[in-house]
This record gives sequence, C-alpha cells and structure tokens, in this order.
Amino acid sequence: MRDTNYAYCVARVRAAESKMLSEDDFSRLKGFKNTFEAIRFLKEKGWTSSDKDNIREVISFEKENLWKLLNESVPDKNELGVLCTLNDFFNIKAAVKCLLTDTPFENYIMMPTTLDVALLKDNLLKRDFYAAFKDKGETAEKAYNTAVKSESGQSTEIIIDRAAIDYMARYGENIDDKVTSKVCSFISDTSNIKIALRCVLTGKDESFINEAIGLCRSLSREKLVASAIKGKDELYAYLDTTAYKDGAKLFEKSFSDFEKWCDERLIEIASESRYTSFSFSPVCCYYYKKLTEIKNVNMILSIISAFSESVERQGEADV
Repeated sequence: MRDTNYAYCVARVRAAESKMLSEDDFSRLKGFKNTFEAIRFLKEKGWTSSDKDNIREVISFEKENLWKLLNESVPDKNELGVLCTLNDFFNIKAAVKCLLTDTPFENYIMMPTTLDVALLKDNLLKRDFYAAFKDKGETAEKAYNTAVKSESGQSTEIIIDRAAIDYMARYGENIDDKVTSKVCSFISDTSNIKIALRCVLTGKDESFINEAIGLCRSLSREKLVASAIKGKDELYAYLDTTAYKDGAKLFEKSFSDFEKWCDERLIEIASESRYTSFSFSPVCCYYYKKLTEIKNVNMILSIISAFSESVERQGEADV
C-alpha cells in the first residue's frame, strides 16, 4: 500500500515539476518593464489566480499551492514536518520577539509551518510554549526566559538558531530516506558554516562561537569551532579541506553568491531522487526546486517593481 500511495504521490509532484518555469520563461520574465505585464505572463504560465495582482499576493498564493499539493499527495503527513523545520524555528523567534514587545505576531508567521496558527495566539498569551510549539516548546521557553532575564536579543537568537540546526542534523541522522538525510545534512552544515564565517567577520569570542555553532554531519564540529576561534585564515583553510570549499570561496567574495551556491547544491542533492518512485525523496526534491523558483520570481518581480517606480519618479521630476 505504501508503494502504491507513493507512486501516486511521486507522479503528481513530477507532473507539477514538468510545469515549472523554464530558462526561456525566466528570460522573458526579466524583460518586462512593469509588474502588471510580468504577473500577467506568470498567470499564462499557470502561476497564481486571476484576482492576484501584486507581488506579495502572487508569491503567497504560489507557496500556498505548493503546500496544498504536497498535503494532498504525501501519504504520511508527518514526513512533511522536515520541510517546515526552519520556518517553525523562525516562527518561534518571531513569537518570542513579539511577546517581549507586545506586538501582534500574525503578520510575522512564516508559512508553511507545522504549528497550529489558529491556537498559537491563545497559547502564547498563556505562555504555554509546549502547547504552542509541541516538540520545540523547550527551545521557545528557554529563549523567552533568556530574553526576559538578559534583555539580549542576540542571546535569544543564538538559542533558537542553534536548536534549529541541531534539530535538522538529528532528523537527517535518524531518517531512513538517504536523499532526505543528505538534504538535512547539507542544510545543517551550511547553516553552521554561515555562522562560523559571520562570527569571524564580526570578531566574536570563543564562548560565543562555541555556543552558536551546532551539530554537524559531514563536517567536524570540533575543527569548525577551533578554526573559527583562531580566525579567518584558519577557518578558510579548514573549509578548503571539506566538500564545502567551493561555497566558502564564494562567501569570501559575496554572501549572495554563497547563498546561490547553496540553493543550487541543495537542488543537486535533492535531484538524486530522480530515479526513485516509492519514497519521500522526490517530494523533497520538488519542494526545494519550487521554493527556489518562487524565490527567483520574487527577486525578479521586486527588481522590475523598483525599476518601474524609479522611471516614474524620474518622469515626474522631468515634468
């Protein structure tokens, strides 16, 4: 039964994958002079719905459709939790900050999430972090208590970011699906690399570095921490001995180039599932491919919008 269910699931996500934007589509999208034309083109390609006319609505709708497809297709909904891990921890961070500043948090929730958003407000008002965040409740409670006592937003973020990395690393270690395990490993390792590099660039001390860097899978946490403590040259020297050396070299030049490398490498890893029909791997692969597509479309639409507004302002100035 499991194989039969996954055959249907994989068929659906691969059919959806075949309808994703092509390189030619992206080239055309970049050529539009205003967002109205660009969004109309996206609608012709099967994106969004007829009543969505601004960037935020279009992007949100496409993310909702992605999550709806996966929920309709995956036999075991619990497996989708790994795809929400980083969003769940981001939502903990947002909720804690909003509690401390007495700010409504609804607009800061990142979707998709495993959290029950409908019950989140009441549970947070009661400071019932375990009801609000389930198995991540301990992290939320610790972060909140730390923020209250220390009044340090940075300490709170370290707790949550470290917990997210550790959670992803442990998930990847315990899951049977090899491709999904590799994806989890890559995310946890690259997250640690970003933290280590940022610590070096901002001159963080040994205590901070040791607290911030989480569990690693294909990296040596001991060597990563030790080299980061010694400084930039030592850190890059260590990373040059790892599978992440190409990405680290890009980080030295441009963080955005490093992020792009991470996105591309993540898809390469996830795409190892292309010959698999009876597992969660193809779902994981499609999810990250589609997320990257959505991210790229969002970036292009934002650039078009900024350019269009600049032209309008220039025109008004000329008048």
